[in-house]
Formats: sequence, structure tokens, C-alpha cells
Amino acid sequence: MLERAAGCIETNGRHLLRASKKSIKSRRMLHSTFWSHGAGDLDLPPWWTSIVQGALGSESGSESKSDLTNRYILSNPLGELALDFLYPAKTLAFIQKCSAYSPERWQCHRVIQSVKQSTRAYTSVAGEAPDPTTFKAEAPVESIRGRQRVVSNHVDTRSVLHEQLQSASVRDPDVIWQLYHRIKPTAADGTLLANILEFFASSGREIDTKRSTQVFESIPLLDRSAQVYRNVIESHLKLNNVSKANRIHQEALPTALAQGSVGSDLLLAYMIDRRDWSAAYDLWEAFHKHKPENFPASQLFNCLRNLSHIRERALSLAVYADARRQRVNIKTVKSQRKGMLKFVSEVGDLVLQLHFHQDYKNIRRLLNRLTRLGIATAEQYERLILGLLAQSTRDNLLVDRDSLHLSYELYQALKNTLYLTISRTTLKALLKSFCGTDNLTCMREIMDDWFRFYDGPDPASYRMLMAWFSKQGNVATVSDLSNAYSSRFPDDLKHLPVLLYAYARQGILEQTVSKFKEMSAMTANKLDLKCWNILLYAYAREDDVDGIFQCFNDLLSHGPKPDDYTFGTLMGACAIRGDLQNIEELLAMSDSYGSKRTVAMVDCLVMAQIKNDAMQDAEKVIEAAINLDLQGSRTRMWNYVLTAYAFRRDMESATRIHQRMQELGVPLDDMTYAALIQLLAMLGQADAADKLLRVAFYKDRKNITSFHYAIVMGGFYAVGKLEEVFQTYQRMEKAGLKPSAGDYSVLLKAGAKIDQYRINTSGSQEQQLAIAERILAQILPFASLTEVAAAAPRKGLSSQSINETYPALYFDYLIFVYGQRRAFDKVRELYGTYAELVKKLRPGRNVTPPLKLLCALMVSHLREEQWPDVEKCWTLAREQAMKLAKPLLAAAASEPFQALYHRRFILCPPLIYYLKALDEQGSFDVMRSTVQSLQQDGFLLNNNAWNTYIQILNRSYHHVEAFKLCEEWLMPGWLGWRGERGDHGGPIRRKQMWNLKSDRFNPGRLYPLYRTIVNLAGGLMDIRAMGTGDEGKKLIAQISESAPRTLDAVRSLPNMDDREQHDILKGF
Repeated sequence: MLERAAGCIETNGRHLLRASKKSIKSRRMLHSTFWSHGAGDLDLPPWWTSIVQGALGSESGSESKSDLTNRYILSNPLGELALDFLYPAKTLAFIQKCSAYSPERWQCHRVIQSVKQSTRAYTSVAGEAPDPTTFKAEAPVESIRGRQRVVSNHVDTRSVLHEQLQSASVRDPDVIWQLYHRIKPTAADGTLLANILEFFASSGREIDTKRSTQVFESIPLLDRSAQVYRNVIESHLKLNNVSKANRIHQEALPTALAQGSVGSDLLLAYMIDRRDWSAAYDLWEAFHKHKPENFPASQLFNCLRNLSHIRERALSLAVYADARRQRVNIKTVKSQRKGMLKFVSEVGDLVLQLHFHQDYKNIRRLLNRLTRLGIATAEQYERLILGLLAQSTRDNLLVDRDSLHLSYELYQALKNTLYLTISRTTLKALLKSFCGTDNLTCMREIMDDWFRFYDGPDPASYRMLMAWFSKQGNVATVSDLSNAYSSRFPDDLKHLPVLLYAYARQGILEQTVSKFKEMSAMTANKLDLKCWNILLYAYAREDDVDGIFQCFNDLLSHGPKPDDYTFGTLMGACAIRGDLQNIEELLAMSDSYGSKRTVAMVDCLVMAQIKNDAMQDAEKVIEAAINLDLQGSRTRMWNYVLTAYAFRRDMESATRIHQRMQELGVPLDDMTYAALIQLLAMLGQADAADKLLRVAFYKDRKNITSFHYAIVMGGFYAVGKLEEVFQTYQRMEKAGLKPSAGDYSVLLKAGAKIDQYRINTSGSQEQQLAIAERILAQILPFASLTEVAAAAPRKGLSSQSINETYPALYFDYLIFVYGQRRAFDKVRELYGTYAELVKKLRPGRNVTPPLKLLCALMVSHLREEQWPDVEKCWTLAREQAMKLAKPLLAAAASEPFQALYHRRFILCPPLIYYLKALDEQGSFDVMRSTVQSLQQDGFLLNNNAWNTYIQILNRSYHHVEAFKLCEEWLMPGWLGWRGERGDHGGPIRRKQMWNLKSDRFNPGRLYPLYRTIVNLAGGLMDIRAMGTGDEGKKLIAQISESAPRTLDAVRSLPNMDDREQHDILKGF
């Protein structure tokens, strides 16, 4: 092999450097035994000898010189450098380009070398090594011998060659190459040679690629079609011989371009990928010079679409063109400069058409360069904007804020940099996309541009704008748009439902009803069903049961036939109240009216079952809904069940539901994450909840809202991590989210807690909650009905809607704290601020505090001993409770009122304060009648209320009644005292055992509190203190007979040195 390498050095190196024709024949530097070795001395497999023999034939000395020459050409058919596999492709191309030998002279020289060294038993051309894992020794031998028989036995070489090329199963490149060299191509062989070239060009082997370039040289010029040129140019590019490919391309343009693509797109993509801008521009210019009129110019960029770095290359081309424009003399090369800019524009336009939305940086930089060159067009900007907007709402998911942000930047650049008119299509697409956000500034800007570039939006865009501002509660803007709509389209009344919806959304029931009547008069009482449905929705938001019932009856009597949305609205109002019976009746009624059941109806059914504690039934419904023919996502109903278990602190059931959702392929949305975060927060794992929030926002890129942050803030507040509450709030603001009323409510509570801790630890007489009041002062200037109109869920609303509790939720906790601290002036000041804000937000409406604010006021009045005010607050609370607990469809007049199951305990918080006020006044008869009337109306007392009531009766010397009530209501849940000593030898625990932790948070779970038992023990001591008279014995006998378990629990009360026993039993 080194001898052949010496010949290579002679033929290439010597002629390359000194152009000498003498060969180097010295062997003095090699070992004397080197030249006497044979193939057997090499470490080669035995099949290698067979291949060599098959390729070179017999080595007998009887062969003539011409036979040896032909045989050598077959073994080294390229006529190129021997041992060429030792050289890189670029080196081979460089040697062939610079060598002084022609191919014919090279072959003659190599023939002489081969004759001198005819005893060698190995080849010099690198073939493909066989796979050692699949090699069989016999197969290559038979294959090579078969090749010899094909070449030697057939006389009609062209026929054999045709058979080989047309064979669908076996086409041996080496056999085809040997057959090609046996024929003598003529003018009639153009098609055959083109087929041979195409065959070798399509092969994946480098040697076949080289063979295709040699076949091209034998094809007559007139037979070189466009496909032939494309194949050979592709081969040269594979070999990195771009100069040869370019020369062939220049030959092809004037002769073959009219037939089709000659490989211009391949060559251009190659040049652009290697940043050869000058050559790429020359090719583009030559292509357009020779391109026929009917030839599509876009074919030149076909291969550019497949370049992996096309964005970076296009940007680099634009930078090159910008630098070249500043460097050259514009006067002398004006036409060339114009052509270069056009070339850059076409390449840039191609890149922008591909919509690479993940590479925002390069896309923006490319557009800036095109704008700087003065070749950016409005079509390019708008095409990219529309593509980004389509990307932002892919798969009908929530808006992708990154794509939306970039589209807005492009919109601003198009308007303010290029000063171009934006098309209606782009404005409409921008409007539609931004309607899914809360960005009021962008929406107003788009609306202004509608009037700036045109007379105004089209009808559909008008209604879209009105619907968006309706959701924001901006009635004034909706009214202005409605007036403009009526003036431009006087005969079109499709905007009336949108205007009505704005009033309903803002929670202004009186104005909604008034507007409905006005519209009804305008249309001669022919309002469509949408308006009726919106009116029902307005009554539902106000929680006006009588209004809903009356409106529904009017619809059935005078309006159009109700549809599924009508029944869905009614069922939604029932679901919020937990009115399961009426939901089932409405489902049957919708079937009778021919309305198709929807996902929203099933959602309402599931919610009502949950509020009635029918969790098993709810699970059965959501499982069955998977296979029902319903339009829409089932995610919401599954989220209802998941959230219900979260509020019940049932980790096992919540985990099971979450896993089931994933098994069934139910999509997880932002409210699914909210339920999981709520579960962790309710279990006291605020840090884990915060971690899940971070994962949802940064990793999974869910549509995180202020509601998620409010849950985490509430979790930190519950475990006493008040600093983390403020840190979470700051992180929410940094994320660009607008705080909701729920966030502000938690923030105010955290600030008040910090103030109380500061006052208590300092021993100061100061009563002002400085931090909380400072937060409140920052919140109130931004209070508006927009918060009421927002559809997003909010934290801290309890059993009443945002329409009823806003803005009271900003004040209730602060008034409660000030009332407990006896800061009555502060209470009156805060309540006055609340009343003024309500009058400002809802002019002409009476100020009616919601239940939580009434409870806070009762605490203050109780401490101040303002009994008439306590009575007034109790009356207002009971009126609201009767309204909230009333079924949607009124029962018969003869049937007594019964509170809904879900709202049975709604009066317990204010009742406790009212009972304490009655105790202070000594009004025990009123107390008993109040409790009895509540029970008759279907309201129940929770555990805290019953214990408070019993303690009050016992303290007021109604001992027997207290023991009886404890026996009847509380002792069924009594689990007994713990052992006298704990598991670790510590003191016994005061409180009784509970089977499940979730029972502590179940209002229907009744049991005597430790303080109640101690209180009853004090009452028993009072009876015994009466002495051994008949009255004392009679009372003890009555208690023993009517409350034996209670008496046993009191007698077995362990003696504890705690505050309760010290305060109550200290005199005994």
C-alpha cells in the first residue's frame, strides 16, 4: 500500500508543487522485506481474497497489456487518485482542480503503475466494509462471481444494462458501473446515460456519487435535460465541489431551465447555508435573467424551507446587504443595489411566511433589518401578526401571552414605524385575540384604530367590543358603542342583547329590568330569546328568587320557546343554592320542551349533589357523563368534585379523583390546579401549595390567575406565616396579574394580624390597625363595579355572591377586630366609609350589609351593649337568610317554609352573638322562641351554636334544660374521655376523641365541647350546694333520668389545672 501511496505522491504532490513528470522510484527508506510480502501476510479475512480475485481476475502473465489496462479501469473506474479513501473530500476536490494531469493522462500513468505491480493481491479503491454481525463467508464470493458472469457472458451489454436499471429488486451499482464502461456511448444513448446518472446520484454511497459526475461528462450536450443537470449539481454539492456545480449551473440556465428545475434551489440553499452571499446573489440574478415568463420564481426557494438555520441565515444576509449598501458607491451600482435589496426582501419574506413563533428574537431582529433597509412591507408584518395570533389560541386553549405580546409589538411597529394602514382582517384578528385578556389599554387602542383607519368596526367587531366591555362592567363604554352601532346600522338590532348583558353583568338589576322593558317597546314585544335569557341571568346574579320565578313564568306565557341556555341559567341559580330537587324538575321540563341536554346542565346537577353532601352520587354522574353524547369539556364537573374533597380535607379522595381524570383523559385546566393548591392549603401545607403554584406557572405554563395566588396567600395566613402572604402578593404583581377582591381581603387580614401582634406585644394602648388601614386606603380608590362584573372566581365570598358582598369584604374583618378591641369610634368610621362607597357604586340603592359584615357589627354592638342595634342586625341577618335559603321554584302556599339543605347553618354565626346579647339582657324566653322558630323553618344549629346555647342556659340556672339539650343534641357524638395518661406518660388531654379529622369541619357533627362539660359540672355543683333538701334531690333525679350520659361524662371529668376549671369551678 505504501508503494501505491508513493505513486500518489508522485502524481499529485510533485505535479502540484513542481510540475515534474519524473516519478519517485527509490525504495531505500523502506525495509528490505517490505516488497516481498503477499496478501497472506496481512491480517485480512479470507473473503477479502475472493473479492480481489473477482475484481482483478486471473494474475497469469498471459494477459495482454490492453487487457490489463481494461481490467485496471474496471477495478479503479473513477480514473482518480488511488487510495482516495485516505483523503478528505475537500482535499480530493482541491487536488483534482489543481493537478496538471488530465483524466486520460492520469489513467495512462496509473496503468503503467498497475502493470509494474501486477503481483499485488489487494485493491486500492475503498469499498464499503461488510457488517460483521450479519456477514456470511459464502455470500460475497457468489455475489462477486455472479458479477463476473454477468459482465463476461452477455454479449448485448446495453440490454443487460437496461435490465439492471429497470430491475425492481436487485440493482448492483458495481455491475452497472462495469457494464457502463463496456459500452461505447453514442448520440442515441442519451436517455440510457441519464438513467445511469440518476441511479448513481440517488445512491447513498460516496463512490456512486463520484461515478455520477463522470457519467455526466459522457452525456452529449443536447441530451442534458433539466433533470440531468439537477442530478449532477446535487452530486457535486454532496462532494462539496461547489465551483464545479456552479459552472454546470451556468451551462444549464440558458439551455434547460425552460424544461424545469435545473438544481438552482439546491445550489442557492447550499450557498446561503455557507453564507456565500455574493455567489448567492449572482445565482439569483442569473436565474431571473434566464427564467421564462411562465416559470414560477418561488421554485428557487424550495430548498431554503428545509434549512435548519434559515432564520439566522436570513438575518445575516440582511446585515450583509445593509453593510454593503453603506460601503459601495450608490451611483455606480444603483441597479445592483436595487437587485440585492429585492433578493434580501424575497428571502426575508420566505422566512416570515414560515412562522417560526418560538424564535421571537431573530424574527424581531430580521424585521428591524428589513425595515432599516426600506424593504419591509405591511403584508409581511400582517402575515406574521396573523400567524402569531393563530398560534396564541392553538388547540382552543387559553391565550398564549408570549405570542400575543409579540403580535402587539409588531402591530405597534407597523403603525408607528412604517406609518401604514392596517387591514380590517388584522384589526379584527387582534380584537378577537385581545378579547381573551384583561388588557384595557390594548383594547382601547385597537378600537381607536378602527375609527382612525376606517369609519369604525364592522357589525361583528362592534358586538365583540361591546361584549368585552360588558364583561368588564363598563356600561358607559358599551352604551357609547351601542349608540354608534345604531347610527351606522340603524336596521340591525343584534346589538341589543349585548347592551342588556352589560347591565346584567354589572349587577344593576333595576337598570337591567328597565332596559329590557325599553327594548321590548322598541321591538313591539318581540325581543328574541337571548334578551329573556339575559334577564334571567340578571335575577340569578342578584339571587332574587321571586324575580327569577316571575321572569320564567312571563317567558313561558308571552315569550319565545325556552332553549337549553334558558334551562341552564335556571339550573345554575339552583345549583348555587344547592336546590337539588328543582334541578331534577328542570331537567325533566327541558326534556318535555325538546331541549338537548348540555354539559352545563350536568355541571349544575353535580354541583347541587355536592352541596347536598351526595358525593357518591356526584361521582357516579361524572363517570357516566364521559360516555354521554354531550358537547363541551367535562373538566368543570370533575373539578367540582375535586374541589369539594379539597374543602373537606380528604386527601385520599382528592388524589383518587385527580388520578381518575388523567386515566380518562379529562383535560386539566387552571381550576384543576386551583383545587390541588386549595387541598394543600387546607391541610396546612402552605409551602407545598406555593411550590405547586410555581410549578404550574413556570413549568407547565398554565393560565395562572390572581385566584391561585389568593389561595396560597390564604394558606400562609392560616398557618401564621404572615410575611409570606406579602411576598406572595408581590410575586403576583411582578407576574403582571391584577389583584382581585379576594387577594385584597387576605392582605387586609394579614395586615390586621401583624398590627394586633404588635399592639399586644408592646403593651401599648393604641387601637389603630395602622398597616391594615394603610392597605385599605390604597385599595378603595380603585374600587369599582368592574370587580363585580369579572367572571373569575374569588376567595372569601362565603355563601353570598360577589354582587352582594362587594365591597363589604374589605371592611368586615377590620370592623370585627375593632369591635373586639372595643374601638367603637373606629367601627363607626369604617362603616361610614363602607356606606359612602356603596352609594357611590350603586346610586339610589339602600345600604344592606351582607351577613359577614352584620356579624362583625353585632360583635361591636354586643361589646358596647347597644342591644337595639344588635336586634336590628339580627333582624336583617334573618331576612337575608330566609331569602338565601328559599327554593327557586316556590312551593305551594299551604306548605311551611323549609330552608335548603345547603344553607341550613347559614344563621349560626349571627345567632351566637344574638344569644349572648339575650343572655346579657336576661331574655331567656326570647332565646328559646328564637331557637325553636329557626328549627321550624328548617335552619339548624351547628356544634358551636348548640354548645353556646347550652352554656348560657346552664349559667342562668336552667340546669335541667341544659342537661336535657346536651343529652339530646350533643351526646350522640360523644366519644368519651381519653385514658388517664397519654401514650408518652404526659397529662391526659382535655378534649374528646374524633374518628376523622374532617369531622371537625363538618357543621352537622355535634358533640359537647370541653368547656361545655366543665360548665355543666359547675351547674351540678350549684345543685349540690343547695343541700340535701327536696329541691336539690328532685333536680338530680330529673337530670339522672333525662340525661344519664351527660351526667356520667360530667362526673368522670378529670381534674385539670387549666383556665376553664379554674374560672368555673374555683368556688367549689
